Amino acid sequence: MLGRYLKAALLSLTMLGAGFAQAETISSTENFSDGSHSDFFEQTNGSANMYGEALRPINRDIFRTSTQYFATESAPISFGMTVSFLYDDIAVIALRAADTDNLYDYWHEPLNSVYLRVHSFQGGHTGVSYNTNLDDTYEQHNPDSGESFYDSPVRIEVIDYGTRIDVSMTNLVTNEMNNFSYETDYSAGGYYGVVGDGGAVYDDVTFTQSESLVSNVSAPLMVSILGLVLIGLGRRKSSY
Repeated sequence: MLGRYLKAALLSLTMLGAGFAQAETISSTENFSDGSHSDFFEQTNGSANMYGEALRPINRDIFRTSTQYFATESAPISFGMTVSFLYDDIAVIALRAADTDNLYDYWHEPLNSVYLRVHSFQGGHTGVSYNTNLDDTYEQHNPDSGESFYDSPVRIEVIDYGTRIDVSMTNLVTNEMNNFSYETDYSAGGYYGVVGDGGAVYDDVTFTQSESLVSNVSAPLMVSILGLVLIGLGRRKSSY
């Protein structure tokens, strides 16, 4: 009899816990089809520069999430975009960026962030660094085909786990891929965005994060509930 009541009590507690431990997915896709973008994103210079149905930032201004999000191993962030180059130029993808009064470094690139720099020239020079373009944090990951890798639109997908980022770059015509990982727990903030200087055009920008909501019932309370159930069952058994 005790076993039957115990199983029922444990099942009830499991269902109670499941009711509080829910998963939420934050997701947005922006293809600029109406010549603008949703409020999920913003531009730090206050204007949207469109190139047809795509975004063309100038002066290396930042197009980013309008809210901060923080990646963890259990709630990673996926940030993707399609990049097309109109001429030789640099595209920058900024992750974990801060919202400060001084957003840019001397070269008008994101000052406080983990960022991926992509050149459609200089042999397809591609690298990732954090804080700013410091030699002691910079890693180079050029594609095998060099700068010709960027002759066609390239899909860039970054998955941020908080302590590392996995980068997947795919030429959408040749299907050539350039994949690598970069390990760092550096974080100045929680903004995710892209930077351009007129030659890089962005389309199909996507952002997704799945996170587990913190239970409203603490572990000690759950243990106390279980203890009370067991005590009650014990007393019920002793009355037989």
